[in-house]
Amino acid sequence: MSELLPEVYLARHGETEWTITRQHTGRTDLRLTRRGEDNARGLSKRLRGLAFDRVFVSPLQRARRTCELSRRRSHEAQAERFTAGEGGG
Repeated sequence: MSELLPEVYLARHGETEWTITRQHTGRTDLRLTRRGEDNARGLSKRLRGLAFDRVFVSPLQRARRTCELSRRRSHEAQAERFTAGEGGG
């Protein structure tokens, strides 16, 4: 096979209050804790030097904020929203 396969990176949202109490958040729209925001900023450092053609993010605020804090400002990717479970996925 001569074609290169695309690389896919997955990241989970940062910490929320329910992460601390081990509650399942599901579609409950929770904010990140301060530590969760720090985690997202740390992700930015780990992704430094990588370029992304597309970034897919849940519409929930914890995911959007994680994405916002983690992506590089110099090469902003096209953000596309999706909802888990839609489209047969």
